[in-house]
Amino acid sequence: MPWLDVVRFADTVGYHGDQNQNIFPYRDYVIDAFNRNKPFDQFTIEQIAGDLLPNPSIEARVATGFIV
Repeated sequence: MPWLDVVRFADTVGYHGDQNQNIFPYRDYVIDAFNRNKPFDQFTIEQIAGDLLPNPSIEARVATGFIV
């Protein structure tokens, strides 16, 4: 839960000029992964390098949203 609170704060206008950043797809990804009981290894790989996987899905690319 604290992790998602940090993500929620990142989606606010906490810094000048970041008003166009929307992180809600990432939060939805995390919640959906927990609800679907996604295997931890798959979840971690998507979090760290989902955009680097061969032919990444939209979900895998969204998973890296907090890193980018």
